[in-house]
Amino acid sequence: MPRVGRIEELEIWRVRGLDDLAAIGEMLALRTLWLEALPQVRALPDLSALTELRTVTLHTMKGLRDLSSLATAPALEDLALIAMPQVEPEALRPLAGHPTLRRAHWNIGSLKKTFEAHDVLPLPPEPFGYADWRAGVPYSQIRRAFSDALRVGLVEVDGRMVINPSRDPRVD
Repeated sequence: MPRVGRIEELEIWRVRGLDDLAAIGEMLALRTLWLEALPQVRALPDLSALTELRTVTLHTMKGLRDLSSLATAPALEDLALIAMPQVEPEALRPLAGHPTLRRAHWNIGSLKKTFEAHDVLPLPPEPFGYADWRAGVPYSQIRRAFSDALRVGLVEVDGRMVINPSRDPRVD
């Protein structure tokens, strides 16, 4: 891949048997990386040479539990973990204090794990229901509200995920 040319955006989805992503660590022009459904991938490469890499999305990467390589990306600004229930909140600890990381979206299984991940790495947007959870609202109540919110839709407002105001049935 590094010999193909100046690749700025790379998406790799469902490539059977792919287990080695080392070549990505040599793609110096890379700005955006999306990896999805690569169950054989157990590790990410060292990303320290990727000074242009700003956005990483990991979606349904079932074999990946260690996220420490992401901390080596010197210019990483936005990280999304989607459908990653095998990831524990503590796996985000190496990213705490990352100098350029500004935004993060977590979907690492349950809402509770997502809230715990936000405790480890409190970046916007704040997950839906997080403030209620911190205030002691019963988790079962937050889950019900989340299910209702999904039917209406969620949007980011002022750094928090909330029910879409334009579609909220509670608003006249």
